[in-house]
Amino acid sequence: MATSLRVRRTVRRVLLLASMGLGMPIGAQRPTVQRNVALGVLWQSAPSFIWERGVLVDAGIRIPVGAWLYVHPNLEMSRSTFSGSGGDICIPVDRQPTEQLPRCFDRPLHEVTGGLGVRLEGANTTHNRRHLRGAIGFAVLRSFEQANPGERAHFVVPEAALGVGSRLTGPAWGMEARLRRLSRWGTEGPHTQLALRTFVTW
Repeated sequence: MATSLRVRRTVRRVLLLASMGLGMPIGAQRPTVQRNVALGVLWQSAPSFIWERGVLVDAGIRIPVGAWLYVHPNLEMSRSTFSGSGGDICIPVDRQPTEQLPRCFDRPLHEVTGGLGVRLEGANTTHNRRHLRGAIGFAVLRSFEQANPGERAHFVVPEAALGVGSRLTGPAWGMEARLRRLSRWGTEGPHTQLALRTFVTW
């Protein structure tokens, strides 16, 4: 009788440990906070210009909130320059009392922008195969250039990203495409920013 009772208790403990293991990521290890660094290139549309292009760098951490779900706050810096113009097209933005003609919308030759972003990421990074990563979030950005008439120096942008990561040994790395909606100019509707980023996570 005592032996049978011990066997049942042992079976219960094994089943309990097995059920706990099923709720944890592969490898029976809880996810930990990870560091993330990314470099990339970007293209964006703007009023009166065809496209602007630039480079970016960002760094942050990935905080696990589930087996394959992370909150990812990050700091970023980018520098852009215009790559084409709309010719002599003038998009009026305001009119000074002493001026007969309205001012035209004007973008700087170069612009440096910094920001703080946060997004929710889904990624199965607990195995050694390639895996998809997806994210949605937003960023609060600030331009370090003097604001021109018709634009805001501080603005909030929503974003979505999709990419692929890989981890054979050591840190995970990969590529992603990030899409943002820019609503910083009052002269026209929202514009688009596309960034291609390569990242390392460890």
